[in-house]
Amino acid sequence: MLADTDEQVKPDRKVHRWLSRHLGHQVDVPAARQLLADAAVELGRTPWELDHTIWKAA
Repeated sequence: MLADTDEQVKPDRKVHRWLSRHLGHQVDVPAARQLLADAAVELGRTPWELDHTIWKAA
């Protein structure tokens, strides 16, 4: 989803599958958004950068 901001993402199926595989459980859209936002802060990146990186890796 292109929302003109790198701070908001709409995780797609690939991102959900990647998160589920690495976390060991299913996550819903709000949880996936929060996970990406929290991880982005820790890594000094934007949620969009993480979403895009996961998408390419999946």
